[in-house]
Amino acid sequence: MRRSLDTPDTTFRASREHFEALVEFLGADACAGLTHARLEEHLASAGRELTRLLLQDHLDLRATREQRLDEAAIVSRAPLAPLRWLTHLPASVVVRAA
Repeated sequence: MRRSLDTPDTTFRASREHFEALVEFLGADACAGLTHARLEEHLASAGRELTRLLLQDHLDLRATREQRLDEAAIVSRAPLAPLRWLTHLPASVVVRAA
């Protein structure tokens, strides 16, 4: 699914929302009661998810900016797949063909 008006502000919305939620969590009173070990575990997990979201948002933006090269399918004699899955650490991202 391609969006017609993708810009860094709209494309990176998921990343920004995740980051803001993480900042809000760190400033909350409940966070102050966590042990250092538990806080570190939470930050490690949330940080990996933020990295995955940033990569996915970037790939989505890149897909909207690229033009599909139908000649590539002719040269390789194989149709271009509309989606490719990339494994990123413990999570995955999707690469959409232009």
